[in-house]
Amino acid sequence: MNEKVHMTTALIQRDALLHNIDKIKKLTNNSHIIAIIKSNAYGHGMRDVAKILEDSVDYFGVSNVEEAHTIFLEGVKRPTISLSGFYSHKELNLASRIRLECVVHNHEQVDILEKCQIRSPIRVWMKIDTGMNRLGFSLNRATKIYNRLNECKNIVKPINIMSHFSSANNHEFRFHLFTRFQLNRFKRFIIGKEGRSSIAASSGILFWPSSHLRCVRSGIVMYGISPEIGKEGSDFGLVPAMTLKSRLIFIRQFNFGQKIGYEQSWIIEKKTYIGIVSIGYGDGYHNCHSKESWVFINGRKVPVVGPILMDMIFVDLGEKPHDQIGDEVIIWGKDLPIEKAFNGHEVSCLYRSLSQLTSRVKRRYI
Repeated sequence: MNEKVHMTTALIQRDALLHNIDKIKKLTNNSHIIAIIKSNAYGHGMRDVAKILEDSVDYFGVSNVEEAHTIFLEGVKRPTISLSGFYSHKELNLASRIRLECVVHNHEQVDILEKCQIRSPIRVWMKIDTGMNRLGFSLNRATKIYNRLNECKNIVKPINIMSHFSSANNHEFRFHLFTRFQLNRFKRFIIGKEGRSSIAASSGILFWPSSHLRCVRSGIVMYGISPEIGKEGSDFGLVPAMTLKSRLIFIRQFNFGQKIGYEQSWIIEKKTYIGIVSIGYGDGYHNCHSKESWVFINGRKVPVVGPILMDMIFVDLGEKPHDQIGDEVIIWGKDLPIEKAFNGHEVSCLYRSLSQLTSRVKRRYI
């Protein structure tokens, strides 16, 4: 082996990202695309993904002013929205300087907008809470807030409006009814208002065409991953943008009853060969994967077993493997979609798996 002992690499396919955006455009007709690149573009690399997609989307969505400033310094010109808005006069001034659009979701932000002296007015997205019970103004106070924003000299008119579904990826009848309830509440509020509107994120894009409206927010689907348990991105014509790879660094035969890991925490259930792969929670591969997880080695899926360590995971290669130290291991991506790599896990585990990849995972763009 000529490579370093720690060999975990994420390959990001430009064509896959562009394909997925094209698919989203076809699904949403004339809706504007807000490409969500928060949390380092779900682990794909915020700066590079922004540059790849800049000519193909209408907006970028980031978590906060700091992330927006990062891509501004990289020369990204596409309009960008801070999904959490701003939290101080200093952040609002920076937002004004870099022409950042901000979500406004609480009274303190409205107060800052009314009192602060800024370089030039900014565009805002008023967030209303239609039932997610997270960020946003309650509907019984939303009209009053909307009017205050319309009177604020620091805001470019018209006011844009957004909300967020809580359960659009769940097709159970009760969740379907609640999503319909949220959508109806949102549509009633935006009647007669000139600004752009957005309630559909990834699940809304795929499952609720009537929610597409003026703008959609493409999150996990943009990276080729399904937001629905039991489905893969390919079921919707999407292509995984990331393939995460590592290598086998150790192979050893074990007998029934032998124990491995710290404090002998895992007991071998049958005679088998155990391989060690150079990836661990230090790379972002963490404990939500201890349920039923797989990797792809030499044309087959093999299970992840035992504890997850900082730099290593254990895999069961079977009784008569032909694998060798140095062989490539697909953690997820090509040949093993992430939805199959973590079979049976909640969708949130897939989000964490991507967004928590650490800086020691090398990203390569192909």
